[in-house]
Order: sequence, then C-alpha cells, then structure tokens
Amino acid sequence: MTSADIPLFTITLIGLVLPTAVALMTDYVFMDDMAVRLSRIFWVASVITWVLSFCVDGLNPNRDGARTLAHGAKNKATRFNII
Repeated sequence: MTSADIPLFTITLIGLVLPTAVALMTDYVFMDDMAVRLSRIFWVASVITWVLSFCVDGLNPNRDGARTLAHGAKNKATRFNII
C-alpha cells in the first residue's frame, strides 16, 4: 500500500457510504422522499465537523513546538534530555 492509496481509499469509502446514509436517513428518519435536501445538509455538516475536528487536533503538536521555542533553548534542551 502506497501513500497515494490512503486518500483514494478514503474518498472511495465516502463516495459509497455517504449516498447510502442520505438515502437511509431520508427513508427512515424523515419518512419523506422530498426531504433529500435536509438529509444532505445534515450529513455534509456532520462530515465538515468531523474533518475540522481532525484539523484542529492535528495542529496541537505545532502549538506544543511553538511553546517550546517560546520558552527558550534551555528548556528545550532539558526537555529532550540533551544536557
């Protein structure tokens, strides 16, 4: 498996699961064939929230590195047991 396979697999999985989820929600939650728009809005908002949570979580290591640099080289050296 190469590094290019992971995004392609993810996009394919979303392309298979999301339309099915919209159809199931339209049929069993709203029970109205004209509520497809509401189902799509719900699922798109859910996916955007999920992606943003991963983006924010991914920024945490960068914040830690910025804090370490802001406190100076002495704290950084002792933090990584260089001295």
